[in-house]
Formats: sequence, structure tokens, C-alpha cells
Amino acid sequence: MFSYMNIVITGEKLSSWFKLRALEILSLHRRQGVVGRQCPVWTVKGIGTRKRYFDSLDKLSPVITIFIYEHMKAEGGHVLSGDVAALRQAPARGARTGGRVRPGKRGYAVMSNDAIQGPPRGDWQVSSEIPLPRRRDYPIAIVGAGSIVNDAHLPAYRKAGFNVIGIYDQQTDKARATAARYGIDTVYASLDDVLASPAAIVDVAVPARENYAIATRVAQAGKALLLQKPMAEDLATAGSIVAAVEEAGIVAAVNQQARWMPAALAMRDLIRRGLLGEIYQVTFLINVLTPWDTWPWIVAGEHVEVMYHSIHYLDTIRALLGREPRLVFADGSTVPGFATGGETRTTIQLIFDGQLRATVVDTHHNSGGLVDQFATFRVEGTEGSAVAELGLLKNYPTGVPDSFRYMSHNLQSGTWISPDLAGSWFPDAFIGTMASVMRGLEGAPGAPETSLRDNLGTLRIVMAAYRSMTSHCAVDPQSL
Repeated sequence: MFSYMNIVITGEKLSSWFKLRALEILSLHRRQGVVGRQCPVWTVKGIGTRKRYFDSLDKLSPVITIFIYEHMKAEGGHVLSGDVAALRQAPARGARTGGRVRPGKRGYAVMSNDAIQGPPRGDWQVSSEIPLPRRRDYPIAIVGAGSIVNDAHLPAYRKAGFNVIGIYDQQTDKARATAARYGIDTVYASLDDVLASPAAIVDVAVPARENYAIATRVAQAGKALLLQKPMAEDLATAGSIVAAVEEAGIVAAVNQQARWMPAALAMRDLIRRGLLGEIYQVTFLINVLTPWDTWPWIVAGEHVEVMYHSIHYLDTIRALLGREPRLVFADGSTVPGFATGGETRTTIQLIFDGQLRATVVDTHHNSGGLVDQFATFRVEGTEGSAVAELGLLKNYPTGVPDSFRYMSHNLQSGTWISPDLAGSWFPDAFIGTMASVMRGLEGAPGAPETSLRDNLGTLRIVMAAYRSMTSHCAVDPQSL
């Protein structure tokens, strides 16, 4: 959120009427709760100096920036702010409103707009909050001490205040190093020790080929389970895992955490509230440089990109839409000279009933540097659009900042709103999956959202994509 201390309306050519009108519209925003508390508005040139205080919310919204540019930039006016950082961002924000932005005196942004419109209608804010359990102290034991545990699981659990009591890895030195890094008290010598521990939840982060053996033992021990994706590399094994877990009656989920990233949660909120209208297109356009050497065991396999990366997007699409595709068409390849047993470039088209479609285009070999990379997530509907840039995928796993913006005709047609969403895919989305297991233990309706049974739907789409690659035909996931 931005925290503006002053708003100044000024300009040699601004008429007194325009300035009074601008203040009038600002007052409307105050009544709508858009303008923050104690925000003085100064006007000069034409009607003298005037100050008004607005006192509603604790913080100012980015909408005030859009509003100022839309309604106060006619005829060469300037907008100043006491927040220097916001001033530096002002030209870029102005560009999102559709007006013409050019450098102004002393670095101020100057924008021309042809008309004065009313303020955005309704509630412009979006929610990207992760639902949390009543308790956060459920004891967690982790199986696996690889990069994903160190880069995402444990930073997320530390941030959320979850209680990790121990860790196990077949390579004991790796487990010890991770335990030392994150202050974990116990390094288990074996899986037997994990299952004999007081852990209520076992978080498994190992290659998929190991999931069946570990998951069945966790189920027999009666502990809750969070299983790394993919649940399995074939539907038969996945079905056996689901059967074992359901027979044991434990709470179990697959770590499809992308559906919990801030952008995905914000998109779901916009869709739920009808601000985007009827959704007709969901798109992931990814062109980045992925460090495949981090996972040599993945690259050596027959199934690479869709099974271990685009599976996130397919699951997120299912979560957003609440529907299953009727057909899947896919193509996969790699680049000349790259040593792999599978695909590292993919195109996937999901065909739903009616006009709804979803598209994933994913390339992991961008050689143009960070400036040339993009990781765009779009949702388009009859009443608006939402667009996110997923910064994690650029310079992975450090990443760059995310961005998010949306436009809704139900609020104000043509005005792009850029709320600041707290958190990022890494590590925050991993809070969502573990929290869903905890909520499942508490009996929360629908939790865990990525249950093993639900995840079969995602895995069917993955396998349909691979079948389509070999048959060069569209495949019905339900036929598999």
C-alpha cells in the first residue's frame, strides 16, 4: 500500500472550476473510503491555497494514484506527492490509465486526458489472504532436505509460525545442514524414526518415484500427509496412493502450492465477486531461463516440463475455474543440443464446454537476459481482465518482484487498478498447502483443497497432454 502525505493540484492552465471539481471528486473518494486519513490536499494557481483533510482508512490505496492521473491531469496539470518513492513510480502508474505521460518539470509526471470521469464504483480492493488454521503448532516432520525444502517449505513455515520438529533425508549430511540452517531440533536416522515421532503431519518432498512407498507407510502410521507433486508419474500408481490413504482415513494433500500464490488468490477473488464477468480465457505465457541443472534426475526422465512445471499451471486453472476440460491438445519439444529425455518447451490448449479456453505456452531456454524474460498469467472475462507477472520464474529461485493489475467494467471501464498483493509464490504459497492440511485436521469444509482425490484431476490433464503429444490428437482426460 502507498502512504501519500500530500496531494497537490497545480498547473498554469487549470481553471478554478477544474480545481474545485477535482476536490469535489476527491471528496467522493473520501466517502467511498478510498482516500487515507490525514491526507491534505493543496491547490494553487487560480483559487489560492486550500487544504482539506480526509480521514477514513489507515492507508492510501493505489487507486488514488490512478484517480489523480485520470481526473487531474487535463490541460497540463501536475500532481505532486510527499512520498518520494511514489513520485518516482508516478510516470509508470500514469501510463496504465490510458493517458499520455511525459517528463514534467523537476521530474513530476505530466499527463493529458481528454475527459473527466467519475470515480471507480464499488469495492476495488482484492483479497489474496491464505485461510489459516485455528492452531499453528501442529508438529511437522519433513522427509527430504533438497532445494525445494530449503528454498520454499522451511522459509514458508518459519514465516507462518508453523512447528517443524524434525527432518529426515537419506543423505544425513544434507538433513543436518538444513536442520542447522533452520534451527530444527531433530535429525531422524530413518523413516521409522519419523513415523515413531510425535509429528502430526509428515511433509514429504522427494522424487515422485518414492512417493508410493512413503505415503503408504505414513497412512498406516495414521499421520496426516503433505505429498510433493506430482503425486506419481502415472495414474495407476497415483490411484494406489489414493486408495491407501482413503482406506487409512488420514488427511492428505498434494503440494500443488501455485493455486495459493497471491496472484491466483486475487484472481479467484475477482472471479468470485463477478468483477471479471463470465471467464472465457485463462493464459500462462512463460519464457524464462530455468536452471535445469538443479534437478538432473528430472531432466534425465521421459516426462519433464509438464510433469514437473506446467502441472502447477494446470492445477491453478482447475482451481480458478472449478471445471474440468473436455479436451486437451499439447505439443512438446526441447532446444537443439540440450541433453534431456523429455520436453522443456510445451504448448497446451485446454478446451472446455462453451467458449471457455485455457492456454499454457512454456519455454525455459530464454537467452536474452532478465530484461527479455516474461512470466505472464492472464484471466479474461466479459467484464474485465486481470494480469499478473510472476517474478519468481525470472532468476529462479531468487526471483524479482511480482506485479498485478486488473480492470473491471463493473468498477470503471478502462481504468487499470494495481493493488499491492502481500507475499509471493515462494515462499508464501507453501503456507497455503500446509495450512490446508491443518485445516483438514480441524474439519474445515473442503479442506485440504488439494486432496489426493482432487489431484487425480490435475494428473489426468498432465497425462492427457502427454498422450496428445504422441498421438498429435486432442485427448479427453476422463478417458484415461
